[in-house]
Amino acid sequence: MDVFTTTITNKADFIDCFREIEDMRDDDKLLYPLDEVLFLTVSAVLSYAESWRQIYEFGKAKLEFLRQYFPYKHGIPKKSRICTLIGMIDKKKFESWLIKWAQQLVDIIPKDIISVDGKAAKGSRTKENTAVHMLNVFASKQGLVIGQKAIDSKTNEMKETPKILDDLSIKGATVTIDAAGCYSDIIDKVVEKEADYFIRVKANQPQLLDAIKYIFKGKVNASTPDMDYHSQNNKGHGRKECRRCWGTTFPDWLKDNYSKWNKLNSVYLVESERHIGDKISIEQKFYISSIKFKAKRGLECSRTHWGIENQLHHVLDVTFKEDHSQIHNAAENMSIIRKVALNLAKLYKSNTKSKSSIPSIRKQTSWSTEVASNVLSYLFAKEGLAF
Repeated sequence: MDVFTTTITNKADFIDCFREIEDMRDDDKLLYPLDEVLFLTVSAVLSYAESWRQIYEFGKAKLEFLRQYFPYKHGIPKKSRICTLIGMIDKKKFESWLIKWAQQLVDIIPKDIISVDGKAAKGSRTKENTAVHMLNVFASKQGLVIGQKAIDSKTNEMKETPKILDDLSIKGATVTIDAAGCYSDIIDKVVEKEADYFIRVKANQPQLLDAIKYIFKGKVNASTPDMDYHSQNNKGHGRKECRRCWGTTFPDWLKDNYSKWNKLNSVYLVESERHIGDKISIEQKFYISSIKFKAKRGLECSRTHWGIENQLHHVLDVTFKEDHSQIHNAAENMSIIRKVALNLAKLYKSNTKSKSSIPSIRKQTSWSTEVASNVLSYLFAKEGLAF
């Protein structure tokens, strides 16, 4: 039976999916089992439900469909109960579940680019509390979220990044991080996980930044055998952009002074020249990496890293309306559920070669039980499944 093109109606198929998420309630209070509530919530969010009331209303309207998977003996819990149950899930265990589930669905293959970046859920801000901040891990070429970790603020990304990398299987991949991740502890963890790194350097590492600028001084636009160059031109939305990259080996005579930077093999200068009407802007960015200097790869890593903004953060804000969500209780857990729904839609789109957009696929799941069943079938962790 092909799990991707047939309707799955056996509850047992879903048991393993949610087994590791512990229900904190006493057994005699389980009128609404946690696996039922989770499946309801994922299905509802996939079909454009954006509030606890909409999740409840989806459940009432789709109860017959939901009962193909779980009994729902006592029907659909009220919206306040759904909120309470999702909120009481241990967020750290739920984050661990997301990582395990995602990594069973896809293989992190060599040359994939794994982007790590933080995002605040602005809608979670209250008078008493700041917005919830999530550190996200994104398999850029596959377009899937493979990890999330809730942190206190962007300033804590330095402490939490090694922890989330420790839980991931990233051997052979290249990890890209912005300047907030330019710390030796993070690099040590990437190297320990047998991956490469490509990390931006800014003023938070002034000595390293000055050294890189010195290396490129007088060599940009010059023809030297130890300097590699690659460029790309892009047009769109009334804008012309030329992206240039120079890469070179980190010199041996400097390595003793920067020995704490594990496996530092190459440095890069990426320059973006944008033409919008009569206005021209030029921006330069500097990077360190463990990969052998190759300007084309450096430009790819630089450009792909910011794909996490367009392919994940922008989608969460625009398609899932995360920044406008008034869900304050369980904001971290709802963020995971949105990412599960996004992964399901992307897996369906990729494996069926669908030309539909993610918003269109979400609408189709609300219109068609057949489409909904096929998209939800990707909740199963199938051994050997890979892009």
